[in-house]
Amino acid sequence: MKHGRCIAWALGGLLGAGMGSKAQTGKIDSLALAIEHRAKNDTVKVNWMVSLATQVVYSNPTRAMKVIDEELPLAESLHFRSGILGGYNVKSSIFIIQGNFQEGLPVCEKYLALARQYNDPPGIMAANNRIGIIYSQASNYPKALEYMLAALKIAEDLGDKKRTAATNQNIGNIYSDMEDYDQALEYYRKSIFITESIVPKTLVPPSLYNNIGIELVHQKKYDSAIANLQRGRTISEQTDNKRSLAGALTNLADAYHHLGDDEKSYQYGLDGLSISRQIGDKRAMANNFINIGISMNSISGGTLQAHGIEPRDRYPRAVKVLDSAVLLASEMGDLVTRDQAYKCETELSETQNHFPEAIASFHQYAQLHDTILNNDNQKGIERKLAQYEFDKKEAEIKLQQQITESRLKEQELLALQGTQQLRIKQNELALSNKDRALQKLSLQKQEADFLKEKQEKENIQALSDQKDRINTLEEANQRRFRYGLMAGLLLIAGVGALVYRQSTQRKAANEKLLHINAQLDEANKVKTRLFGILTHDLRSPVARLINFLNLQKQEPGMLTEEMKAQHQEKITHAAEDLLATIEDLLLWSKGQMKNFKPHIQEVSVQRLFDEIKALYPSNPGEQIDFDLEQNMKVSVDENYMKTILRNLTSNAIKAITGQGNGHIIWRAWQKENRKYLAISDNGPGISTAQQQVLFSDEASIGIRNGLGLSLIRDFAAAIRCQLSVDSQPGKGSTITLQPS
Repeated sequence: MKHGRCIAWALGGLLGAGMGSKAQTGKIDSLALAIEHRAKNDTVKVNWMVSLATQVVYSNPTRAMKVIDEELPLAESLHFRSGILGGYNVKSSIFIIQGNFQEGLPVCEKYLALARQYNDPPGIMAANNRIGIIYSQASNYPKALEYMLAALKIAEDLGDKKRTAATNQNIGNIYSDMEDYDQALEYYRKSIFITESIVPKTLVPPSLYNNIGIELVHQKKYDSAIANLQRGRTISEQTDNKRSLAGALTNLADAYHHLGDDEKSYQYGLDGLSISRQIGDKRAMANNFINIGISMNSISGGTLQAHGIEPRDRYPRAVKVLDSAVLLASEMGDLVTRDQAYKCETELSETQNHFPEAIASFHQYAQLHDTILNNDNQKGIERKLAQYEFDKKEAEIKLQQQITESRLKEQELLALQGTQQLRIKQNELALSNKDRALQKLSLQKQEADFLKEKQEKENIQALSDQKDRINTLEEANQRRFRYGLMAGLLLIAGVGALVYRQSTQRKAANEKLLHINAQLDEANKVKTRLFGILTHDLRSPVARLINFLNLQKQEPGMLTEEMKAQHQEKITHAAEDLLATIEDLLLWSKGQMKNFKPHIQEVSVQRLFDEIKALYPSNPGEQIDFDLEQNMKVSVDENYMKTILRNLTSNAIKAITGQGNGHIIWRAWQKENRKYLAISDNGPGISTAQQQVLFSDEASIGIRNGLGLSLIRDFAAAIRCQLSVDSQPGKGSTITLQPS
């Protein structure tokens, strides 16, 4: 069964598309929400819109087009170059992905003109690549090669291996269209080799494996074809690339049919049909209808019943499926797929002895086949001419490249020779200058030695004469001042010792007094905070608990069973709150004690977040998400940090309670060798008074903000963790931790 192939093109220049993890889905939703709430139409919003469209271009091209249709007018009104180029980059990609080449060509040409205007080599490369794809689909292979080679040259000049690999893949597709399967495989494998040199094997584009699988099916190497197609399928599922996944499943169904395993062919056909319907790929849908219809003739009755089909309805259901393929092929003007559908209907009707239907289908098949043969003959001639032009163009480019490389090597050799000669002359000149300098230094040294010797003799004679005069004067004065000098020295020494002793004693007393005052001041502060906490955070829960108990004791008849249950629940909650407050108070008190020091060690952020997940699971209207880099660790005291995270999460939950759409997100990331943890919520925001509690010891005195904020402040200070707050009334808040 040889019918239309699901070949995949590498777009080149479209980054980050198709990542499909839960974290990535959350990132896409958060980005869409940020765009929706961004009131200001600025370059930041434009960049967010381009990023969102890029993320969903493979999984949801319709959504991506809608975003870009809103982004491009905004970018043009701002004259934002990056936003304009990014918008056309995504928009041209969407037309290629959807197979809408007629409308896509003007967009790609506009993209190329803008990239040239802005002198953007990556944009010029990407636009050339896509225009080459469109001309290849129109069987204009020389024109396609011209644009592809232009893209390849830019990619190689930029040293961009990723885009070099993508362009090699597209050149392989051109050879595949010309039915030169060996040459196509060579380019595909070259593309994989380059890609694996820059990324892990798990990140190789799945379209490469799909294309290799197609060529191996044409060469009837089915086992190798299935291995490559399964590899492409796995990567497509991991990256949520639905377009490549649909192609892999369709071609797997075809390969298993050739191997005679129609059970697998039928299942892969159903899976491929489901995915191709999601992305609106009519060609893939038609080919899967053919795979399903022809496989239904051979699969077991149990398989049919498992899919809600009675074995007696096998033939009419198969014909109906093949008719769907005919209808889709007619809508697309795809003669080859339509021809194969009629051929399969003929074979199916013959096996079921429905000869009138078989004759009717064969008649349609024969008419289409004659047309296709005529077209194939014409296309064969065109392919040979195109192959000649293709090879000629490629040979010219390779020759020009060899000439250019030869000239460059010659110029490099001449430059090297010139450099060597210049160095030789410089060395000779340096040696000559060195000899002259040595002679000059020698003469100067001799002259300096002579002058030094003469001066030393004169100095010795002068010193001798002066020494004689000094000795005479000293002998006369020495006797008169000896006794007076000794008495003065003794008096000065006594006074100095007394002053030094008094100064030392005064300084020690002052230092001791300052230390005692500091301890008293700190003790007063701790006492004041402790009494403030006891007055509010312990008194209030105890008062509520006593009120509830007195009400039950004194007026039990006034309470219905429902009210008793409610009061019992309130009493329980009050007791739990009291216990939690006492535990926090003990932790806070421990933090104030000088003998308790935090134990700093490497702690996994994943383990910290896992405990928060367990303590605070998401509830309807209160969604808690986590976003962190893999294997990230921070240097903190684990117990102190857990207490900080637990109190921040509890405060955030209180802030969003009752909203109905409350959302909290914990994030952890690294930037410029610094590590950050941040919690964000969409609650009413943090008041100025509450923010002051996080940064000032004095702010908590007289302010009824609870113990949690004081704990966060003191524990963060104890482990040298910086705190920052970003909050706007009515727009939520973000508190960021920066461990040292």
